[in-house]
Amino acid sequence: MNLPPQIYPILYAIAAAVIYALAGYFKTQPAETFDKQKFVTTIVIGVLVGVVEVYLNVTFEAAYNLLLSMGLIVVIENVCKIVWRRIFNHPAKAQVLEPLAK
Repeated sequence: MNLPPQIYPILYAIAAAVIYALAGYFKTQPAETFDKQKFVTTIVIGVLVGVVEVYLNVTFEAAYNLLLSMGLIVVIENVCKIVWRRIFNHPAKAQVLEPLAK
């Protein structure tokens, strides 16, 4: 695809926003209903971030270095929360651990 170079930061920001929004949804325990407004708000923020990056002429390398670290922190934290909540809030797990608590 032959897009103008100014479009790529916006597309990257949108992709990051989608991943962040989905990770936030899946970490919620018990599962919440999908909130379209919350999801769309996150995507709009992603678009704005991309536009600001283009306006400020942020180099890809500078954005990559900063955002990779920040993004990994958020993703790893959310994955840990998802796993932790699925393991320790699961009803079957509670039944197994209940006799040990007595």
